[in-house]
Amino acid sequence: MEAGCSAAARRGLLNAQFASMNLGNMGEKAQNAAAVYGFARRSTLIETYDYAIVMYGTNDVAAGRTLSQMHADLTAIWSELVDRDLAVYAATIPPITTGSWATEGGQTVTANEAARVALND
Repeated sequence: MEAGCSAAARRGLLNAQFASMNLGNMGEKAQNAAAVYGFARRSTLIETYDYAIVMYGTNDVAAGRTLSQMHADLTAIWSELVDRDLAVYAATIPPITTGSWATEGGQTVTANEAARVALND
């Protein structure tokens, strides 16, 4: 893709080559998506897809959820997708920091950093 393309233009170029669908909601936790009223209802739309990229977890870490809670919810989501014959790829959950962000040393990770690192492992 060309350097300098806007995010919207990159999505348009990608969608021209590959069909894609975003089943997540901004600010949603894996906890909500794993619930009966969440992801399961929306996932009926994925019957024609072969791959799923799961990017849940950041909001769960920010909410202070435990490692076992996050792991259970993500496993439920991954299992549902695998059961629908999709190849599932899980994204690494990035660190959540506070501070000036001007330098790496000026940032402080949140209190739930250990759970995030353990979940990524």
